[in-house]
Amino acid sequence: MKKRNIYLILLSSATAAAIILGTLWHVGKPVFVHSDGNFSFYFPDNNNLQTTKKLDSFTGIQIHLQNDDIELETGTEYKMTYTGPKNTAPTAETVDGTLTVSDSKNSSGRTGGILTITFPSDLKSLQDVSLDTVNGDICIEPNDTITVKNLALTSENGDLSLEKCHGSVLKASADNGNIGMEDVSFEQSDLSSENGDLIVDLDDSIKNYTISPSTTSGDITIGDTTYSTTDGAENQITIGSGSKVLKIRTQSGDIEIED
Repeated sequence: MKKRNIYLILLSSATAAAIILGTLWHVGKPVFVHSDGNFSFYFPDNNNLQTTKKLDSFTGIQIHLQNDDIELETGTEYKMTYTGPKNTAPTAETVDGTLTVSDSKNSSGRTGGILTITFPSDLKSLQDVSLDTVNGDICIEPNDTITVKNLALTSENGDLSLEKCHGSVLKASADNGNIGMEDVSFEQSDLSSENGDLIVDLDDSIKNYTISPSTTSGDITIGDTTYSTTDGAENQITIGSGSKVLKIRTQSGDIEIED
């Protein structure tokens, strides 16, 4: 428990530091604010800006980007905030209750930014949510627990972080990145990373799950029990017989699961 807590603290601190340093590196320090319904922060160092756009209400989200971090958070209204290179803010449209966000036509070859989608804290459930970025982190941090029926998170080069979410189906994949989850509970979960650690803190009892973890280079810890890899062989086990299913695998990294 102490090892996991220390790891989570270090991972959270490292993630926060990376976001702050990345923003300062790519964006610079703000010196001017303008407000006309959509406000803008101007960053003169690299001709970048921050923009906020009000959104129509939604219950589904589809986001597909190339080089941006993606964040979902709760607040007081529906809005999109983007911090990044000037004139490259992603496009957003809500149709039939689904918010779709994609790269702008000016995004090719640029450095990454940070996209934040905010929705009211009294919205307690979402339907289908798919967040996909090629080079960026994905972070979902609602203030209170929210239900997401079907949730898909994908990043080729970036970390995935999820908190306070329940639902039916969760699929999270990172080619090169860590996956960290806290206070989560899904009926069916499939988590994978080619190179990275996977840490899952369940919001209910491990006894409710059938857990199938696998790693080629790393240890598997479930509760207070650790299963170590020997001689480079794949470490694959099955624990429990609960109705909920948790598949979790990494080629190179540790796996830790607690409730």
